[in-house]
Amino acid sequence: MAPLLDAEVLVVNAMSPVGYLVPSASPADIPPIIDDSAIEASVHHELESELETWCAPLRDAGVPYRSHVIDGSVIDALVSVADEVDADMIVVGRQKHGGIKEKLLGSVPNHLSHACSRPVVIVPPH
Repeated sequence: MAPLLDAEVLVVNAMSPVGYLVPSASPADIPPIIDDSAIEASVHHELESELETWCAPLRDAGVPYRSHVIDGSVIDALVSVADEVDADMIVVGRQKHGGIKEKLLGSVPNHLSHACSRPVVIVPPH
């Protein structure tokens, strides 16, 4: 659809801060055992590499795109990037979770549609 609309695709992958992923067992006044910044940089680099692989079909089709790895929650990252570039719409995929988990926690597309003032297009899984 992007080539027909003469549009650029912005691919965003949100990354939770490593501090939440690696709990510290030491009191606040003792230096942490794990260097969060090194882990965060490594994870960030891995996600950038994965995004480039994921974007290969766009590149191969000649579709203009940019990829971003953003620190923060998925919703905040998508809204922030959309606002930053004044996006016309946000397109997200829907995963096949369903069931009680989705009813209790909700889905990213659902939360995004309530948090964002821009149109949100939800692509169903195939």
